[in-house]
Amino acid sequence: MYLSLLQRVRFGLFVLLVLLLVACQKEREEEVPDVSQVQVDWELRRFEQDLFQLDTLRMEAGIEELRTAYPEFGAVFLDRILRVNDPRMAPQGEEAFVKGFITFPALRNLYDTIQQLYPEMSREREQFHEAFQRFKYYFPGEPTPSVTTFLSEYALQVFIYGENDLAVGLDFFLGRIIPISATTPRTPTFRPISPAPLTGSTWWPKPCSPWWTTWWGTRSRSACWTT
Repeated sequence: MYLSLLQRVRFGLFVLLVLLLVACQKEREEEVPDVSQVQVDWELRRFEQDLFQLDTLRMEAGIEELRTAYPEFGAVFLDRILRVNDPRMAPQGEEAFVKGFITFPALRNLYDTIQQLYPEMSREREQFHEAFQRFKYYFPGEPTPSVTTFLSEYALQVFIYGENDLAVGLDFFLGRIIPISATTPRTPTFRPISPAPLTGSTWWPKPCSPWWTTWWGTRSRSACWTT
């Protein structure tokens, strides 16, 4: 499920190479290869949409369908990030835990905000497409990554899974003005890249009260961001 050390190093070197090419494009534009004709086949999937659109009256069937639609990422997100099969995290079972996650008001508001800022991700699709064209140009034998977006309430920003596939936590890309970023000024993962930063913070819970502490009455996982 996870990449080997060699694959991680290779992918990291590719990302560094792309960044260097972009940084040097203006000064050495003639040396940047034309990748406009490079054919790439990739997919962007909105896991957070499928998750938050589950029918709460049929959670067991909905979760099973979600795991079928996302066989690798679904297992990573549900079992490793949310830990729905861990009785310490989900004492009332997977269905109740996931239902609590997608119906908790603060997370619903966070999800709605993501959908407002990234409804179609047209610009991001173009950027990913160009990046993967460059990836294919330099590594023609490697599989082209797919992209899966998700929402984890600031648990993970970006990670690699499967065969070079890329997972992107959109809740980390909501702009400079966002309540959680104000509580963690030393956290370097927040990037002011959104087309329209969030305004207002009255809906956001206190930094030491993430959804699972309120829903289950426990302080498991990292209950405070400021510690």
